[in-house]
Amino acid sequence: MSARLSGHRRILQCSLGVCLAAVSATGCDKLGRAAAATTAAPMSAGEVLVAFRPHLVTIQTQWQTGGTVLTARRPQSRAGVGVIVAADGERALILTTRRLVDPGYGPSPSAGAREVTFRVWTDANRRREKGVNARLVAVFMNEEDLALLRIPAADIPAITIPIARAGQLPIGESVTLISQSGRGVALGNGLISERQPNNRTGGHRIGISVDAGSAPAGAVVISRQGGRLAAIVQTRQPGGAVVQAVSADLLCHPRRWDCLIDARTTRRLLAGL
Repeated sequence: MSARLSGHRRILQCSLGVCLAAVSATGCDKLGRAAAATTAAPMSAGEVLVAFRPHLVTIQTQWQTGGTVLTARRPQSRAGVGVIVAADGERALILTTRRLVDPGYGPSPSAGAREVTFRVWTDANRRREKGVNARLVAVFMNEEDLALLRIPAADIPAITIPIARAGQLPIGESVTLISQSGRGVALGNGLISERQPNNRTGGHRIGISVDAGSAPAGAVVISRQGGRLAAIVQTRQPGGAVVQAVSADLLCHPRRWDCLIDARTTRRLLAGL
């Protein structure tokens, strides 16, 4: 793994019966069909959860610190959510934050991390105590807080997730935020309050007005109009009820991802979005 990196669950319960055609029909290059979905009535938070349940995963990152002559190794861990954005029947790519999967990155870095491992619980394997092993395959260039994990996907159907073009998201649009809570998920509601293009990355910084405590860093942001993946939460503004997120359409730029292993497969899966 690249020397530039210091290292490297989920119970979903819902009984709503909802079908979202856009989930299986759209991706980055199929937004014409997705646009038609935006004319429908907005989805509820529960409907969003049902539609995205096959795509949501819970991630646990574990690593060791210490281990010198004078100190014993200390196990460390972090947990959060991710979303399956592409699968080909053999492998699946999971979008999440880099701070979750790279112990040496973010506002609370862990120096000297070693033996970094990732466990992932998908909708198909959520009953397995140990989940499945994952590999960190890419991080976004320009120090953006995004990363891609890869898992075996024999039990996951081939999919491409619908992705919203951030520049087309109107101010005031309703969104649902999905974050990790134990081995399950928590739902929050919000409204897009600002949108600023980032010419350096090709994406957008998105401000979202939310309820207090409903959108921790790493939360997945879903547009209720058409049920499209819109963004990943990065930070909350100090003293305010607005969180800052980075647009998910950065997935539509395969060449801007710094691939750590098997770049050909990673970019092939991204190119299918």
